[in-house]
Amino acid sequence: MIQALWARYADLPGDGERVFHRLCGLLSENPSEVTWSGLSAEDWSLLRSMALSEGVAELAYYLLRTEPEKYRRPEFDTATYQAWAEQEAITAVRNAILFKQLEGVLQALAEIDVPVVLLKGADLARSVYPQPGLRSMGDLDLLVPRARFKHALVQVKRLGYQEYHPVASLGLDPLLSHNAHLHKDGPTGTELELHWTLVGTPAFRYAAPVAWFWGQVEPCPAGSASGAGTPCA
Repeated sequence: MIQALWARYADLPGDGERVFHRLCGLLSENPSEVTWSGLSAEDWSLLRSMALSEGVAELAYYLLRTEPEKYRRPEFDTATYQAWAEQEAITAVRNAILFKQLEGVLQALAEIDVPVVLLKGADLARSVYPQPGLRSMGDLDLLVPRARFKHALVQVKRLGYQEYHPVASLGLDPLLSHNAHLHKDGPTGTELELHWTLVGTPAFRYAAPVAWFWGQVEPCPAGSASGAGTPCA
């Protein structure tokens, strides 16, 4: 898996292995593994690109900013630090917009008594990361019970969301797919994936029944994006 990650940057100048280990040392909050001495200009450029591409530049910047001595900020490349700072600011604004849209969706689904579980970034940005702007999010992912999926889909469409992936095989989507892709126009646009299951094929659904998953969810803590009580995953 690590080799596959390096392979994505094989065409870029720089020592991929060395850069990767430096970045992992920072993200794992292991100061003994963090040293910036010896990195060439090409290494710095690769480090900058790798963190941005992998969606971890925001967290890396946060660690350097909040604990500069621990992670040797004085030794860190200024251009790379600035690029990560700019990305963190962009992500923070983008996430604020997404969470505002999320509040509207959750309220609309609550009005028709549709249970919702927050998935991926919609939960993790608030529950795991120190600040919600540190987890890059491209869309909102929500899980609803399959029996209520059609009701949920109609309700979110009333908010202005429209499906943008056409049905390839009429009648087969419930068997071959696991979510609906929706988009809402606006100054930035909002992507919403409404899931009725977590896996895409019947074989895997038997192996990991969604009913079991619903029985394991826990309510979000107070202060999360949706407030206390909404299940998160």
